[in-house]
Amino acid sequence: QLTGMLREAYRTMTKGKFSEASDSFKEILLHIPLLVLHNQAEEHDVFSLIRICYNYILATKCELSKKNAQVLALS
Repeated sequence: QLTGMLREAYRTMTKGKFSEASDSFKEILLHIPLLVLHNQAEEHDVFSLIRICYNYILATKCELSKKNAQVLALS
């Protein structure tokens, strides 16, 4: 299920919908504590997913800040 959510978050990111993408990545992070992991490989995958979401959320914040700065500069 999280894989599908990650794919959708990637799609919104590539479409330039940074606010939606950020919400999608945050939603993935909210689901992680509910996971039941059965082995160390799954644990590694989850930590990788956390890093991916963190980095994409940071990137969306940068892009949104850049857009806001451009709007303010035009005002």
